Amino acid sequence: DFEDAHRLRRILDINLTANLYLIGAVLPGMLERRRGHIVGVSSLAGYRGLPGSWVYSASKAGLSTLLEGLRIDLRPHGVDVTTISPGFIKTAITARNRFPMPFLMDLEPAVRIMCRGIERRAREVRMPWQLALLMRLLRAIPDPLYDWIASRMLPRADKAPARDSTAH
Repeated sequence: DFEDAHRLRRILDINLTANLYLIGAVLPGMLERRRGHIVGVSSLAGYRGLPGSWVYSASKAGLSTLLEGLRIDLRPHGVDVTTISPGFIKTAITARNRFPMPFLMDLEPAVRIMCRGIERRAREVRMPWQLALLMRLLRAIPDPLYDWIASRMLPRADKAPARDSTAH
């Protein structure tokens, strides 16, 4: 809904712009020490523009590509970058959702997976694997096919309450 520009801007500010400021605050010290680890929490929603969540998807896609570019640029300087890309995790935020959340994960196992990925300094941590696989397949298919699938099988904004939020 473009009528609430303030709400849409807030989603972008929280999910993308705030990360730019945070990284900008810690990066100089990491570069000076020639070591560090930046961890950003994106989302599997950033893999495609999801109906009803297009601003959220765009903010997370922006964050994912920002972290990807940083990962490549910073590796020679001793700084690792990990992108955490969760699907739906049972939290107070997802409890408010009134739309299907495929492969909804409990918080404890999700945190364990994230921590293992951070400890390994993985490039990306995607979970749950079932939704990560589905989203990667959806990203790989031609746009007309995705549009057809999304318009028929994914919840649509005109059939469900607006879903754009600060987190899934």
